[in-house]
Amino acid sequence: MDNLSYTIKEVPLADIVFPSEEMRSQVSFEGLDELSRSIRHVGLLNPISVRPKGDKFELIAGFRRTKACEQAGLLTVPARIFNSSDNIADLQKAHENLFREDVNPLDEGSYYKLLIEKHNWQLQDLAAAVHKSSSYVSRRINLVNCPEDIQQAMKDGKINLSVAEELIKIQDTAQRARLLYLVIENGATVEIVRSWRVQSEIENNYKKPPIYVENNGEATGLPGDPTKMGNLSDDQGPMIKLTESVEAFRICHACLAKTKEADAKLLILCPNCAKSIESFMPGAKQGE
Repeated sequence: MDNLSYTIKEVPLADIVFPSEEMRSQVSFEGLDELSRSIRHVGLLNPISVRPKGDKFELIAGFRRTKACEQAGLLTVPARIFNSSDNIADLQKAHENLFREDVNPLDEGSYYKLLIEKHNWQLQDLAAAVHKSSSYVSRRINLVNCPEDIQQAMKDGKINLSVAEELIKIQDTAQRARLLYLVIENGATVEIVRSWRVQSEIENNYKKPPIYVENNGEATGLPGDPTKMGNLSDDQGPMIKLTESVEAFRICHACLAKTKEADAKLLILCPNCAKSIESFMPGAKQGE
C-alpha cells in the first residue's frame, strides 16, 4: 500500500511540470490577479501538491495557485511532496477536483474513462476509490461519446446532466438539435424535455397504414375495402395512429392557478426579492 505521508518544502517553479492527463478540459483564470496580489502580500497559505518525476516535480493539485505564484514573480513555491505511484496520483487529482462545485460532469466522465482504461480498473472499484456510487460514475462515463453539440452545451454550462441524458436518448439528429436549441434559448426542466422526447418517439415510431397488394405485387384498393383484400406484410403498422403525451403542471406563485409546465415562465429572483414576494403571497413559499 502506498505511503501517503508527505513533506513540505520550497520547490523551484522551474522544476514543476504539469501532468498530461487532467480532469478539467477548461481551467478558469478568473480572480487570478487577486490571488497573485494576495500571494505577494502574505505568501501562499495553502501549499500545492506534487510528486517526484525524474529530476522534476509533477503537479498533483494547485494549478491556479502555481500560475498565480508565477504571475507574482516568485521563484519557489511551498509544496507538499508525496511519493505517490501513478494510480494513487491519478486518484489524488480526481479527489482534488471532485469536491469543487464547478467541475463539469463531462470532464468527470472523460477522466473516469481514462482511469479505467489506464489502470484496467472495474467500474465498482473506481467508484469506491473516489467515494461515489457506481451509477454516479457510470452516468458520467456515458456522456463521453454523446453528440458534440450536447457536449459543447454542457461545457458552456447551458444544460445540466439530467437534461443532457434525456436529449441523448433522441435518435433523430434533426429533432434532437431542434430541442437542444429550444432548451438553450428558452430554458426547460428535465420533466419538460422528457415529455418532448416521449412525444418525439411516438411520432417517429408511427407507421403509415398498410397497403394491400394482390398476388402480382401491384398495390390495389384502400384499407377497409373488402373487395380488394390482398396480402398484408408482417412489418406494416397499425391502421390507427396512437398518440400519447406527458404533461406536467406547476402552481402559479402569483394567483395559485394550476398551469401547464410548458406554458410556465421562469422568474429569477435574488433572496431578498424572493422574501418580499413571499411576504405578500404566502402560497408562493416552497412551491405551495
